[in-house]
Amino acid sequence: MENSYAVYEKKDNSKLVIGAIFIILGMVLIIIGLFFLITNLNFANNSTLVTGTISDNYIKFNTNNFKEVKVTSGYINIVTKFAKSSNVDLIYNPSNPQDAKINSFNSLWTIPGLILIMGLITIFAGIYTVVKN
Repeated sequence: MENSYAVYEKKDNSKLVIGAIFIILGMVLIIIGLFFLITNLNFANNSTLVTGTISDNYIKFNTNNFKEVKVTSGYINIVTKFAKSSNVDLIYNPSNPQDAKINSFNSLWTIPGLILIMGLITIFAGIYTVVKN
Protein backbone atom coordinates (compact mmCIF):
# COMPACT_ATOMS: atom_id res chain seq x y z
CA MET A 1 0.00 0.00 0.00
CA GLU A 2 1.31 3.34 -1.04
CA ASN A 3 1.50 6.15 1.46
CA SER A 4 0.16 9.28 -0.15
CA TYR A 5 0.27 12.58 1.49
CA ALA A 6 -1.64 15.46 0.07
CA VAL A 7 0.69 18.16 -1.01
CA TYR A 8 -0.78 21.52 -0.30
CA GLU A 9 0.47 24.39 -2.28
CA LYS A 10 0.60 27.60 -0.37
CA LYS A 11 -1.34 30.13 -2.38
CA ASP A 12 0.10 33.60 -2.67
CA ASN A 13 -2.52 35.92 -1.17
CA SER A 14 -0.51 39.09 -1.61
CA LYS A 15 -2.59 40.19 -4.60
CA LEU A 16 -5.77 39.64 -2.62
CA VAL A 17 -4.41 41.75 0.22
CA ILE A 18 -3.30 44.49 -2.18
CA GLY A 19 -6.69 44.41 -3.90
CA ALA A 20 -8.49 44.65 -0.57
CA ILE A 21 -6.32 47.60 0.45
CA PHE A 22 -7.14 49.34 -2.83
CA ILE A 23 -10.86 48.71 -2.34
CA ILE A 24 -10.78 50.05 1.23
CA LEU A 25 -8.72 53.07 0.19
CA GLY A 26 -11.14 53.73 -2.68
CA MET A 27 -14.10 53.56 -0.29
CA VAL A 28 -12.39 56.04 2.04
CA LEU A 29 -11.82 58.39 -0.92
CA ILE A 30 -15.48 58.03 -1.95
CA ILE A 31 -16.59 58.94 1.59
CA ILE A 32 -14.28 61.97 1.67
CA GLY A 33 -15.41 63.07 -1.79
CA LEU A 34 -19.07 62.72 -0.81
CA PHE A 35 -18.42 64.69 2.36
CA PHE A 36 -16.92 67.59 0.37
CA LEU A 37 -19.66 67.33 -2.26
CA ILE A 38 -22.48 67.44 0.31
CA THR A 39 -20.75 70.22 2.28
CA ASN A 40 -20.39 72.38 -0.85
CA LEU A 41 -23.93 71.57 -1.97
CA ASN A 42 -25.32 72.63 1.42
CA PHE A 43 -23.16 75.75 1.34
CA ALA A 44 -24.34 76.67 -2.17
CA ASN A 45 -28.00 76.09 -1.29
CA ASN A 46 -27.83 78.21 1.88
CA SER A 47 -25.65 81.03 0.56
CA THR A 48 -26.33 84.45 -0.89
CA LEU A 49 -25.02 85.42 -4.32
CA VAL A 50 -23.15 88.73 -4.66
CA THR A 51 -20.59 90.31 -6.95
CA GLY A 52 -17.16 90.92 -5.48
CA THR A 53 -14.23 93.00 -6.66
CA ILE A 54 -10.70 91.65 -6.90
CA SER A 55 -8.16 93.73 -4.96
CA ASP A 56 -4.48 93.16 -4.17
CA ASN A 57 -4.67 90.01 -2.04
CA TYR A 58 -8.37 89.79 -1.30
CA ILE A 59 -11.85 89.97 -2.72
CA LYS A 60 -14.21 92.59 -1.31
CA PHE A 61 -17.97 92.63 -1.53
CA ASN A 62 -20.99 94.16 0.16
CA THR A 63 -23.47 91.98 1.98
CA ASN A 64 -27.20 92.44 1.57
CA ASN A 65 -26.98 94.61 4.71
CA PHE A 66 -24.44 96.85 2.88
CA LYS A 67 -21.58 95.76 5.12
CA GLU A 68 -18.24 95.65 3.28
CA VAL A 69 -16.40 92.35 3.67
CA LYS A 70 -12.86 91.46 2.59
CA VAL A 71 -12.17 87.77 2.04
CA THR A 72 -8.56 86.61 2.09
CA SER A 73 -8.46 83.04 3.34
CA GLY A 74 -7.96 80.42 0.66
CA TYR A 75 -8.48 82.75 -2.26
CA ILE A 76 -5.14 84.50 -2.58
CA ASN A 77 -4.02 82.02 -5.24
CA ILE A 78 -7.31 82.35 -7.09
CA VAL A 79 -7.22 86.14 -6.83
CA THR A 80 -3.94 86.23 -8.71
CA LYS A 81 -5.67 84.59 -11.70
CA PHE A 82 -8.03 87.54 -12.08
CA ALA A 83 -7.23 91.08 -13.14
CA LYS A 84 -7.19 93.62 -10.33
CA SER A 85 -10.50 95.52 -10.03
CA SER A 86 -12.36 92.87 -12.03
CA ASN A 87 -15.66 91.54 -10.76
CA VAL A 88 -16.33 87.96 -9.73
CA ASP A 89 -19.49 86.21 -8.51
CA LEU A 90 -19.31 85.05 -4.90
CA ILE A 91 -21.57 83.09 -2.62
CA TYR A 92 -21.35 83.72 1.10
CA ASN A 93 -22.90 82.48 4.30
CA PRO A 94 -25.32 85.22 5.46
CA SER A 95 -24.63 84.45 9.13
CA ASN A 96 -20.84 84.53 8.56
CA PRO A 97 -19.91 86.69 5.54
CA GLN A 98 -16.21 85.75 5.87
CA ASP A 99 -17.29 82.26 4.81
CA ALA A 100 -17.38 83.03 1.09
CA LYS A 101 -16.41 81.19 -2.08
CA ILE A 102 -16.08 82.14 -5.71
CA ASN A 103 -19.24 80.93 -7.43
CA SER A 104 -17.68 78.81 -10.14
CA PHE A 105 -17.60 75.16 -11.07
CA ASN A 106 -13.87 74.97 -10.34
CA SER A 107 -14.00 76.41 -6.83
CA LEU A 108 -17.06 74.42 -5.73
CA TRP A 109 -17.02 71.08 -7.51
CA THR A 110 -13.54 70.26 -8.86
CA ILE A 111 -11.99 68.94 -5.63
CA PRO A 112 -14.97 66.75 -4.63
CA GLY A 113 -15.24 65.48 -8.21
CA LEU A 114 -11.56 64.60 -8.44
CA ILE A 115 -11.61 62.81 -5.09
CA LEU A 116 -14.68 60.80 -6.16
CA ILE A 117 -13.06 59.86 -9.47
CA MET A 118 -9.84 58.82 -7.70
CA GLY A 119 -11.93 56.72 -5.32
CA LEU A 120 -13.76 54.97 -8.16
CA ILE A 121 -10.52 54.29 -10.04
CA THR A 122 -8.92 52.90 -6.87
CA ILE A 123 -11.93 50.64 -6.19
CA PHE A 124 -11.91 49.34 -9.77
CA ALA A 125 -8.15 48.71 -9.55
CA GLY A 126 -8.70 46.76 -6.34
CA ILE A 127 -11.53 44.71 -7.83
CA TYR A 128 -9.43 44.00 -10.92
CA THR A 129 -6.52 42.88 -8.72
CA VAL A 130 -8.75 40.55 -6.69
CA VAL A 131 -10.51 39.08 -9.74
CA LYS A 132 -7.24 38.66 -11.67
CA ASN A 133 -5.82 36.65 -8.77
